[in-house]
Amino acid sequence: MAEKTHENLDIEKKILSILGANARISINDLAGEVHIDKNKTYEVFNSIVEKYGIRFVPEINIDALWHMEFARQARLQTKRSIIGEAEEMISNVGFSEYLMQIKFDKKTPNNDELISTAEKEYWIQFLAKTHGNYDALAYIVARPYDDLRYIISKLGAALKNYDMEISISKIWPYFGFFPLSKSLISQLKLFETYKNLLIGLLNAGRENFSEMGKEYGQGYTQMLYSYDRLYRTNVLKRVTYYETKPNKKAYEAVSIKVTNREKFEKSKEEWYMHIIEQANKGKQLYVYACETVAPFGNFVILAGESTEEIKKEISHISKLKGAKVSGTHIDQSLIGALGIREFDMRYSFQYEYLESRNKVPRIQEAVQKIEESPNRP
Repeated sequence: MAEKTHENLDIEKKILSILGANARISINDLAGEVHIDKNKTYEVFNSIVEKYGIRFVPEINIDALWHMEFARQARLQTKRSIIGEAEEMISNVGFSEYLMQIKFDKKTPNNDELISTAEKEYWIQFLAKTHGNYDALAYIVARPYDDLRYIISKLGAALKNYDMEISISKIWPYFGFFPLSKSLISQLKLFETYKNLLIGLLNAGRENFSEMGKEYGQGYTQMLYSYDRLYRTNVLKRVTYYETKPNKKAYEAVSIKVTNREKFEKSKEEWYMHIIEQANKGKQLYVYACETVAPFGNFVILAGESTEEIKKEISHISKLKGAKVSGTHIDQSLIGALGIREFDMRYSFQYEYLESRNKVPRIQEAVQKIEESPNRP
C-alpha cells in the first residue's frame, strides 16, 4: 500500500512538473509523457487540480512587452511622425519589475490598512507581511521613473500616520513568476486581440480558444493567431499554473548581497547545480529568483514544508563565497499570490547557465503545440 502511495505521488509530481512548463499540453500528450493510460491520466489530472487548488495562468515576460506596445503605437502613426516621436513613444512603452521593502518605525499598520492601500493601485501585484529585516514585501510592475515616485507618494499619503523606510530595487527575474492581475493586463498598450487573449488565459488558462473568444466577440482563428504571435515574440513565455492550496508551511525571502563578484561567480555554479539536483529529487524549494541592483546581488523566495527545511537551505546558500546572506520570514500574503509550482528544471535559467558551461547534458526545449481543447480526454 505504501509503495502504491509513493508511486501515485511520483506520478503527481511528474504531471505537475510538466504542467509547470506547459500547462496547455493535451491529456493525450500528457499521458504519453507519464506513460500511463489516458483515462487514468485524466483522473489524476483532475485530482491534483482539486488537491492543490491549481489555477492555470499565463507567465508573461515583462521585459518583452515594450516591443509589442511600441509596435501598436507605431501602427497608429504616419512614417514621418514615427521618426519625429520615436524617442517620446519609447519612453512611454514597456514596464519594469521592482521589489519594494518597507520597514515601519515603532508601530505597524494592520492588514486591512495595507490591503486597502495596495488595492487602489494596479502596480502592486504581490504584497506580504513579513518580519525580520523589514515588515512588508511587495512585487511591483510599473513604467519606469515617474511611476515609482508616484507610488511612493501615494503610499506615504495613505499611510501618513506611520513612520517608515521604503526601499525599492529594480530587478531582473531569472526563475519563477508572480501571477499578474487583470487590472495590470488591462493597462497594457497592446492590440485588443492580444490583451483579450491574455485576460482569457488569466481567467482559465486551459479553456479552449473558441470559448475564450466568445466573451470578446472573437473567433478561434483570432485567438489562435494572438497566442502564436505572443508566444513567438516571447511576451507569453508559457501557460503555467500556481497552487492556491500548496503543501507549504514556511516561507522565507532571502537577500544575497554580493561582496566579491569574482568569488561569487565562481561559487554560483555549484549553487545552481544544487538547486537542479534538489528539484530532481522532488524538493523544489525555490519559488522565485532575481538579480537586484540595490543591494547588488540576488533575491530568492523559498517555500518549504517546515521551518527546519528552510533553515537548512539558507545554511546552504550561506556557503556561497563573496556574498552575505540574510533571511526575512514571510508571514502572510495580503495581495496576489506566490507562483508556487513544480517545474521541469531543464527549462530553467539555471540549467541553461550550466549547459553553456558543459556541466549538464544539452537539451532543446520542444516547440509547444498550440492546443485548441487541452482538457478533452
